[in-house]
Amino acid sequence: MEGLGINPWMLLAQIVSFLLLLFILNAVGYKPIQRILRERQERIQKGLEEARAAEEARARVEAEREEILA
Repeated sequence: MEGLGINPWMLLAQIVSFLLLLFILNAVGYKPIQRILRERQERIQKGLEEARAAEEARARVEAEREEILA
């Protein structure tokens, strides 16, 4: 490797540094962002379910109103 101009100890140090940086970024950045996105998706899903339930309730009330008026 010396013939190629590559210092094996420097290569090892760079690999270790890269893996350490990858671990830190995963713990500090990726996992919290994934958690935030998952919570956001759950809130959106809950909102859609509540909207669907409200639409069904509105339809029932509308049907009752039509029945009373008829």
